[in-house]
Amino acid sequence: MMSNDYFLTTIKSMSDADLMSAYENRHDYHPNFVRLLLDEMNIRGYNTEEIKQSFEKTDVDIIREKSNAELIEIYHKRGEYKGKIGWDILAKKELKSRGVEVEQQTDKKQAMFRGCFSFSGRIGRLEFGLSYIIIFVYALLIAVPLSVFLEIIFPDIDAEVAWHILQIPAYWFMFSQGARRCHDLDCSGWWQLIPFFVFAMLFSEGKLGTNKYGANPKGKGNFSYKKNKKKTEKL
Repeated sequence: MMSNDYFLTTIKSMSDADLMSAYENRHDYHPNFVRLLLDEMNIRGYNTEEIKQSFEKTDVDIIREKSNAELIEIYHKRGEYKGKIGWDILAKKELKSRGVEVEQQTDKKQAMFRGCFSFSGRIGRLEFGLSYIIIFVYALLIAVPLSVFLEIIFPDIDAEVAWHILQIPAYWFMFSQGARRCHDLDCSGWWQLIPFFVFAMLFSEGKLGTNKYGANPKGKGNFSYKKNKKKTEKL
C-alpha cells in the first residue's frame, strides 16, 4: 500500500491542470490521495469548497440513476465503495427521498447449520469448510460401515449400491450448502458446478451487507430498512 509521503510527492509535482483533472477522476484514487489533493489545491489558492460543490452535482446526478439495491450497497460499504468519498451520505439522502429509511445496523450473526438442507439463504467460509468435513466423516464412519452391514444382513443387496443410496442425504446437504455459499458471494447456486470455483467458495469473503439472497451470515454491514408509505405514495 502506498504511503501518504508518496502521494504528497506525486501531488507536489503535478500542474494545476493535472490537479483539477485528478480531482475530476477522484473516484479512481485512494481516499487519502484525494484528501492531500484538496490540501494542495487549497495551498495554491483554489476555493476547494466551490470545487467540491461543483463536482458534487455530478455525483448527485449519478446517484439518482442508481437503483435502490445499488444505493443500499453504496451505503453499506461507506467509504470502501470504489473509493467514492461522500457517496454513502448521498445514497442515504436519495433512499430517503424514495421513501426508504435506513435504520440501525443489525450485527447479529446467523446460527451455523441453520436450515442446512435448504437452498435459500447464505453461509460463510467456515460453515462451508466444516460441511465438507461432515460429509467426509459421514461417508467414512457411517455410510461405509452401514452399507457393509446391510450386505451381510441382506445378501441380495450390493454394498456399493447401498452406500450410494445412503449418500443421498449427503449429496443433498453438499449441494444445498454449496448453493448457500455461492449466494454469500452474490452468485447463483449453479456456480458451484464450475470447475475450480470451489476455491473461491472456500477462501473468498462474502458480500458485505444484505444482498438479494439474504443478510450477511456474519452480521457484517446488515442494516434494516423501512418503507415510508406516505412518501412512497407521493413518488
